[in-house]
This record gives sequence, structure tokens and C-alpha cells, in this order.
Amino acid sequence: MTMPSYNHLKYKNCSGAGKPFELVFHNVSRPEVNLHTHDFMEIFLMQEGRCLHIVNGEEIELAPNDFGFAIPDDLHGYRWIDGRSYRIVNLAFPPGCMRRILERHSIEGDPFWGAKADRKRIRRLTADDGTWMEGKFRDLRSGPQSELALEHFLLSLMLRISPSSDGPFDKCPSWLRDACVLMVKPENFSQGPRRFEKLSGRTLPHVSRMLRQSTGKTPIELVTELRMKYAAEKLLSSSAPIHEISADCGFASLGRFYSVFTSWHGTSPRRYRMRSSHAFPAGK
Repeated sequence: MTMPSYNHLKYKNCSGAGKPFELVFHNVSRPEVNLHTHDFMEIFLMQEGRCLHIVNGEEIELAPNDFGFAIPDDLHGYRWIDGRSYRIVNLAFPPGCMRRILERHSIEGDPFWGAKADRKRIRRLTADDGTWMEGKFRDLRSGPQSELALEHFLLSLMLRISPSSDGPFDKCPSWLRDACVLMVKPENFSQGPRRFEKLSGRTLPHVSRMLRQSTGKTPIELVTELRMKYAAEKLLSSSAPIHEISADCGFASLGRFYSVFTSWHGTSPRRYRMRSSHAFPAGK
């Protein structure tokens, strides 16, 4: 098998040479960024559009708010998907800075992906986290270009998006854990198990297999759990009509919602709400 040709980039030859980091906001308007390796760390955030990220022989589609890491000697590049330009921000810095941070603060394991890091090292951030991270990049660009500023940025990033060590999805691979966290939102679980494909960039059979291995649940079981917890909370905390709560959960049929809710909670939605109002009567 013929190995693809590629360039090896050195930090000392970059425009950031002699500085603690190089930060560039790219508007990429060419079909392909050729495969390459480098001797520095690289963080990137997809801002707008879509592209393929090729890393170590694997491909993943990048969408807005996708955050990734390339480490020294990763073989990676980017490719257009639909012939349209995309915007991405890249931060490059020597690996010694990250190593010193981890040693100084006694940080073990991967601070961004936890124990289940995969070779692609891509995380799909929430819109809030993506906006926050873009703001931090802009602060870094406008502030003093010092290793202290870089360390502040990296520590802030670790604190903001480091995976929880005791969350319900901690045993999942990073890409699946991030998709599950996003799936908790009503706008996602209301779309059903197929939403996992969009959030994770993987096929539903693959998601199903990995989710069962990691949590013991299938996608439909997890979606049903999220829907039923949301419905119960809305019945107790709001006066929203039951048909509206059913629709918000993603049920096309009110009868189906009643059936699933009753099976899950042991009583109908109406009786569940009435039982709560009797237990906690309104003050006179």
C-alpha cells in the first residue's frame, strides 16, 4: 500500500516562531488543505460551514462548534464537502507548554477527552460553549502574546469543557459522550434516535452498539427516558396543556404519549399532575 505524500511542518518555521503561540482565523476557500504532520500542538474550532477533517487515516465531518486537537506527528488535513468555503480558527503552540501545565497542576489523563479519547480527538460543543470558546480565542488574539496568556487560555478551556468524572455518560467514548450530553436538550430528544446521527457524525447502528456497550441502553431507551423525565418535570412545574408537552417531547400521537408515560410512571399524565397538586395544594 502506497503511503500518501505529506509535509512535516516545524514550529520554528511558522510565522509564530519565537513566540509562545500562533493564532489564526482562517476563511478557507480552497478545496483541500493537504495532509501534513507537525512538531507542535494544534487546537481548532469550526466557526462556520462544513468540511472533512482527515486524521490518521480516518475522516469526520466538522460542523460549527466542533472543537478538535491535533498532536505532534498526527497526519491530518481538511477537505471541502460541498464546494463552499468554511471558517475555522487554529491555535498552534509548542508541546512543552501543555506538558508544564499538566505537571504543575498534577493533571492526569487527557484534560479534554478523559479516559475514552479516540484518535480523531473531536468534540461537538454546545452553542454556548462554542460561543464562549470563540470569545476566548479573540481575547487571546487581542491580549499580550505571552506564555502566561496561553496558559490562562488553556486552563480556562480545561475548566470549561473537561468531561465529568462521575457523569452518566462517563464510560462512553468522547464523541458519544458529547452527543449524549446534547441529546438531553428537548430540541434534540424530540427528534428521536435518528438525531444521534447528526450530533455524533456516526451511523445509528454504530451509535446503538457503542451506547449499549457503554451504558446498557439503546438509543430509543435513552430517548424515551429523557422524554419521560422532561414530561414529568413539565407536568409538575407548569400549567402547559398535556398535548403541548406531548408535542414538545416529539410524540406525533397524544395516545402514544399517554401509553408510554403510563408505562413509565405507573399512572396517566393527567393523574400524575393531579396527584402532585393534591400533595402540594396551593396556598389560600
